Amino acid sequence: MKEQQEFIISAFPGIGPLMARNLLNYFGSIKNVVNASKSELVVLEGIGEKTADKLVEMFEEKYAS
Repeated sequence: MKEQQEFIISAFPGIGPLMARNLLNYFGSIKNVVNASKSELVVLEGIGEKTADKLVEMFEEKYAS
Protein backbone atom coordinates (compact mmCIF):
# COMPACT_ATOMS: atom_id res chain seq x y z
CA MET A 1 0.00 0.00 0.00
CA LYS A 2 2.82 2.41 0.89
CA GLU A 3 4.39 2.08 -2.57
CA GLN A 4 1.02 2.63 -4.26
CA GLN A 5 0.42 5.80 -2.25
CA GLU A 6 3.89 7.11 -3.12
CA PHE A 7 3.32 6.26 -6.80
CA ILE A 8 0.05 8.19 -6.91
CA ILE A 9 1.49 11.30 -5.25
CA SER A 10 4.68 11.20 -7.35
CA ALA A 11 2.51 11.37 -10.50
CA PHE A 12 1.40 14.91 -9.58
CA PRO A 13 3.13 17.76 -11.47
CA GLY A 14 6.48 18.74 -10.00
CA ILE A 15 6.47 15.91 -7.45
CA GLY A 16 9.05 13.16 -7.50
CA PRO A 17 9.41 10.06 -5.33
CA LEU A 18 11.25 11.81 -2.48
CA MET A 19 8.78 14.69 -2.30
CA ALA A 20 5.90 12.18 -2.48
CA ARG A 21 7.28 10.45 0.64
CA ASN A 22 7.74 13.81 2.38
CA LEU A 23 4.18 14.86 1.56
CA LEU A 24 2.73 11.57 2.78
CA ASN A 25 4.82 11.65 5.95
CA TYR A 26 3.71 15.21 6.67
CA PHE A 27 0.03 14.97 5.71
CA GLY A 28 -0.53 11.29 6.53
CA SER A 29 -2.69 10.32 3.54
CA ILE A 30 -3.41 11.04 -0.12
CA LYS A 31 -6.72 12.59 0.90
CA ASN A 32 -4.98 15.06 3.21
CA VAL A 33 -2.45 15.99 0.50
CA VAL A 34 -5.23 16.65 -2.01
CA ASN A 35 -7.21 18.68 0.53
CA ALA A 36 -4.21 20.78 1.60
CA SER A 37 -4.21 24.50 0.88
CA LYS A 38 -1.40 26.26 -0.93
CA SER A 39 -0.12 27.67 2.36
CA GLU A 40 -0.05 24.19 3.88
CA LEU A 41 1.82 22.77 0.89
CA VAL A 42 4.57 25.41 0.79
CA VAL A 43 5.48 24.65 4.42
CA LEU A 44 7.38 21.63 3.14
CA GLU A 45 10.90 22.28 1.93
CA GLY A 46 11.11 21.69 -1.81
CA ILE A 47 7.56 22.73 -2.65
CA GLY A 48 7.67 26.19 -4.09
CA GLU A 49 4.76 28.49 -4.69
CA LYS A 50 4.60 27.57 -8.41
CA THR A 51 4.34 23.85 -7.63
CA ALA A 52 1.78 24.49 -4.90
CA ASP A 53 -0.25 26.64 -7.31
CA LYS A 54 -0.19 23.88 -9.96
CA LEU A 55 -1.24 21.24 -7.44
CA VAL A 56 -4.11 23.26 -5.99
CA GLU A 57 -5.30 24.20 -9.49
CA MET A 58 -5.23 20.55 -10.59
CA PHE A 59 -7.02 19.37 -7.43
CA GLU A 60 -9.79 21.96 -7.85
CA GLU A 61 -10.23 21.82 -11.64
CA LYS A 62 -13.46 20.28 -12.91
CA TYR A 63 -13.02 17.30 -15.19
CA ALA A 64 -14.09 18.18 -18.72
CA SER A 65 -14.99 15.23 -20.92
